[in-house]
Amino acid sequence: MNRRLGLTALAVVLALIGTVAVFAYAKSADRRAVDGIEAASVLIVDETIPLGTSWNDVVEGGFVSEEKLPVRATPSTALRDLDADVPDGEVATAEIKPGQVVVRAMFGERAPATGKLAIPARMQAITIKVPANAEVAGFVRNGSEVAVYATFKVEEAQDADGKAIAGDDAFASKLLLPRVSVLAVSQAPPSNVSGTGDDESGGLAGSRAVDAEVLVTLSVDQAAAERILLAQEIGKLYLTLLTNSSVTKDSGGRINLGNFAPTPLFRK
Repeated sequence: MNRRLGLTALAVVLALIGTVAVFAYAKSADRRAVDGIEAASVLIVDETIPLGTSWNDVVEGGFVSEEKLPVRATPSTALRDLDADVPDGEVATAEIKPGQVVVRAMFGERAPATGKLAIPARMQAITIKVPANAEVAGFVRNGSEVAVYATFKVEEAQDADGKAIAGDDAFASKLLLPRVSVLAVSQAPPSNVSGTGDDESGGLAGSRAVDAEVLVTLSVDQAAAERILLAQEIGKLYLTLLTNSSVTKDSGGRINLGNFAPTPLFRK
């Protein structure tokens, strides 16, 4: 009995010794492997870096820290330390999550916020307010192309003989912009030609009163924006819906006193 217990105890001791030996050997092998790998210093994100955060704020806010990684696992554009050469005007172009290696492409020039508006290059967005009947009964929608007309009161004009003519009810209409793109409209378009929704009891038409005002956002250049702002101050704006074959050209405008063109207030 005692002999059996002794053999059992000896077996346990030998097993423990073997386990310790294997562990020590593996640890030594890992250390030798690590010692043979070239390491590189990189920056690792410790706290989420919000979109638009400047590099200076990243450094001063303690968002990142330096760590060592094997060279083979390190991106070639990784930022190596807190003294990395990142211009002051550049910011995080997207939210950067913890654990990520900081690379140079994560920072770039600050982009102005435009929300969901996709403004074409070199253009500006401007919003005009028109009554429902001035935006083609609601058929103007995002992506439409429109012509912009202005109506305004004329203080004085000239007839065909150059004689000045004026009157309390003298109004003129003129093509302001021959073709511009619509970026957004504050109301959804009707679903059929009659201007109603799918519900014949009223639908969209019930909510679109004739005297309702609609906001239409247009894509324009600087000169067009200036003309729109002036026209809004002195008169009213109207839109016509265009197709690819629609023709618009500056005709000089029309006035309701005699058959002559008014002075070109909106000359390009």
